[in-house]
Amino acid sequence: MYKVLIIDDDVPMLKYLKQLVDWNALDLQIVADTYSSVKALRLFDELRPDLVVSDIGLPQMDGLELASEMLRRRPEVRVIFLTCHEDFHYAQKALKLSVDDYLIKDELTAEQLAQSLEKSVRLLRAAKAQTEQLTYREDWSRHANVLRDSFFKQLLRGGDAAYLTESAARLGLVWDQPSYLLALGYVSYYDVLSRYAHKDLPLIRYGVANIAAELAGEFEGITTFNDGEGLAVLLNYRPSLKWNAQEHLLAFLAKLQAKGTTFFASSSADKLAVTEIGAAHRRMAAERYVAFYTEHPVTVLPAAGLPHAYHPGAGGFEQEYAELSQAVRDHDEALLEKALAGIRRSTLELQPEPASFVHQCADRLRLVELQYRAFSGETLYACLQQTLTLGDALGLMGLKLRQIMNGRRLGEPQASKEPKLQTIDQYIAQHLAETITSIDIATHLYLNPSYFSRYFKKLSGENFTDYVHRYKMKIAADLLEKTKDSIEVVALRCGYSDRTYFSKVFKKYIGVTPGEYKSRSSMM
Repeated sequence: MYKVLIIDDDVPMLKYLKQLVDWNALDLQIVADTYSSVKALRLFDELRPDLVVSDIGLPQMDGLELASEMLRRRPEVRVIFLTCHEDFHYAQKALKLSVDDYLIKDELTAEQLAQSLEKSVRLLRAAKAQTEQLTYREDWSRHANVLRDSFFKQLLRGGDAAYLTESAARLGLVWDQPSYLLALGYVSYYDVLSRYAHKDLPLIRYGVANIAAELAGEFEGITTFNDGEGLAVLLNYRPSLKWNAQEHLLAFLAKLQAKGTTFFASSSADKLAVTEIGAAHRRMAAERYVAFYTEHPVTVLPAAGLPHAYHPGAGGFEQEYAELSQAVRDHDEALLEKALAGIRRSTLELQPEPASFVHQCADRLRLVELQYRAFSGETLYACLQQTLTLGDALGLMGLKLRQIMNGRRLGEPQASKEPKLQTIDQYIAQHLAETITSIDIATHLYLNPSYFSRYFKKLSGENFTDYVHRYKMKIAADLLEKTKDSIEVVALRCGYSDRTYFSKVFKKYIGVTPGEYKSRSSMM
């Protein structure tokens, strides 16, 4: 029901207007009436009426001025004017305000008033519908990606076919054919990390998903989804001898395929029903290594039930791995390329089980890192474990080895630290077996402890506790490699009385446990 405010300086006229028509029957409710234009403005702000019925000839502020101010405050309000004046200039001014009607009091009948009110109600309803539609479109645009993601999760869970296709239709997806083909795509980690920071990976994936969604408009039956780790592409089609569905899907993937992006598609023999998409997605994700040794950016998976055979184990490649270590030691880019090319040739010929090979690559990288004390966190290792092609794995391996080469040249002096950090390092080394706090260092440097914490973070880029742990773990690693001290003794020498806690800290900053480090060091 719409709210109405009536304004007239003639009190009997106010009573007459309220009784002249059945306001409720017109979906209207009179929320207030007044004879004062000043009071009318206050009521207008408090009650926020949808429709104002006002006399023009009001004292203090006439109806035209009053309506103009009301429309300035709330442009959506509807206005009907009443007046005893028949002069055309009043009507002309009223029309300029875009009011709904202009009624002469002396000639006013119930039918005339009802017709004017009905007109205002129609306009109010139309405006409301337009606003709701606009709001819906804005909400839809704002939440479209969330709704698509939610639907995709439902699609993977499965369910009733009619419900799934109806849900797709509500998202504007016309899936009116009986069969589906599925393809999954992944952005190369090496391609991203060689040009961008790891934190940019979600943004790169989002960008690829947007490009894919836009391109899908050019290919009939294609729908794309961002599935978190990569891109899912669905083709909805009707099998036909005159039209090759898989070629249509592969043409889309070829056009979308960017440098370093890997796609693999379901076999044309795997015609999927909408209820089978989730199971197919899980199977393809589980068989993601099927494209590991292919040089082609788009791979068609074998039909369901035809697993790929790999050579057991990860192979030796001892000579190549020794050359990688030598390349880092000698800062020899040519030898590094030769060793990586040798590993590529051998693995393509032997085709060891991909997960085992990737694990072996990670182990060898850690040995080189440990050998040259080039500890730089776990980000690249986490990405390496998720690579889906040999090229991506070897690319990351080469990237890591070049970082080690460029970060530390064997036999060359390290860049000197800022003098304050040198002083702090010296203090930590002199008090290695003690628990060192920021207060201890602040006192040593004659600084306020509170100021020192902020100053140190700005100076080193990390908090003081992490800095001390990292410094001590590098010394601990050196002791484990070059002395015969037990892990317990090394822990005590570095100020850690609890071996379990020491092992936890060591693994956080070095990447392996003290026992694993000591064992690997003895192998080198």
